[in-house]
Amino acid sequence: MLIVRQVKFNQCRHISAKEILSRSNIRLGQTLYSLDLPQIATRIEQHPWVKHVTIRRTMWGLVELTITEWRPVAIWVGQTGSMAYVADDGTPFSKVDFSNQQGEFDLTMITNVAEQPTVRRALQILKSLRGHPNFKDSLVGELYRSTDRIWAVQFQGESARVVIDSTDVERQLSRAFQVLLDLKRKMIVARSIDCAFRDKVVVDVGFERKRGNSDDAKG
Repeated sequence: MLIVRQVKFNQCRHISAKEILSRSNIRLGQTLYSLDLPQIATRIEQHPWVKHVTIRRTMWGLVELTITEWRPVAIWVGQTGSMAYVADDGTPFSKVDFSNQQGEFDLTMITNVAEQPTVRRALQILKSLRGHPNFKDSLVGELYRSTDRIWAVQFQGESARVVIDSTDVERQLSRAFQVLLDLKRKMIVARSIDCAFRDKVVVDVGFERKRGNSDDAKG
């Protein structure tokens, strides 16, 4: 009779070896082909950080589990204040628990978004931000939805929010970068840089508002 002699699995960040074994309910000495592999995979996949599990067994008594964890790319802050990690396809998969030392908190907050399709749109904008040559090393602290098309971006380390129209992200980010450089050269601290206009950039510096066309902003 073929029995389970060894159970192997890859190291995971968000689920412990003890919990993997507990959820699998595989016991050494158990009849090898009595294992219900789909059911074992389902039990482990019920963990909020587990995306997928594959299992193979050999006639030598080895049961090998390959566990794929979700990879968070942002935190979705719901309109009630609830927070969930989201994957790169927009799937929310786990509530954010700030008491969990294994949590990932240095992620972009997506705010004022009620529905998952809009989260996917936010992630597309975030991908454009991270892929833009001027902002590839910048950390986006918050991506706030103002309207269906207008979004506000808060970069970490920058005081000003950058307002963009999601229909023309690349061009508006280039304009915003030039304005940020100009403000730093002139030692001006701004509240917001609104690039959502077609023919101008509006910079809010508090009590004074500086307006100009795109050429002025680059100057």
